[in-house]
Amino acid sequence: FLMVQQPPRSTQSRSSAASDVYKRQSPNKSKVEQGKISKPKTSYCRHVSSVYGKMYISLKNYGKHAEAEKIKHLIQKNESEGLQWLKDEQELFFNNLKKNPSVCKVDLHGYYVDEALHYVEQVLFRLRQWISDGVITDYDSKANVVKKKGCKYYQINLITGKGNHSAGGIAKLYPNIKQYLEEKKILHNGFFEHGQIRVYLPF
Repeated sequence: FLMVQQPPRSTQSRSSAASDVYKRQSPNKSKVEQGKISKPKTSYCRHVSSVYGKMYISLKNYGKHAEAEKIKHLIQKNESEGLQWLKDEQELFFNNLKKNPSVCKVDLHGYYVDEALHYVEQVLFRLRQWISDGVITDYDSKANVVKKKGCKYYQINLITGKGNHSAGGIAKLYPNIKQYLEEKKILHNGFFEHGQIRVYLPF
């Protein structure tokens, strides 16, 4: 008799139930347009993938190849939906920013380091493009413009948190994002005590 570790209740105990949860919660295009996307669920998706991964290995070891393939399909589906949550969250951010560029706050809570770095890269790339194309100007976004040494900059607030909810209470986002900005020679000020980094893009 094969004993397989089951997911905790918080992640659903059966694959069908988990699938139903995803179907109910996965955001779609209309929700993005309406501005109703919730925070990214990547932590949840990764936890489920980890549990299913253990099940997959156990089934393979016991020669249950058909059952293992079903679990593998669930892992792929789960990871795909986690990525879609991220894309929808970020698209909503850009939609709102384009409507109101006077406030640029990028909340990175709930992101893993690699996801947060990719998100920051996308934000900086998109904003540079908008500034270059005149989509964002120092007039339209004057409430978010700061002057440094006679130059005007568009200010971006990256909310990294202080690591209070990270393993061991050690901050991961703040130091990694700060290192990235330093390596790219992007003007910024870090405020670890407030769990945020302010980035400045020149007009």
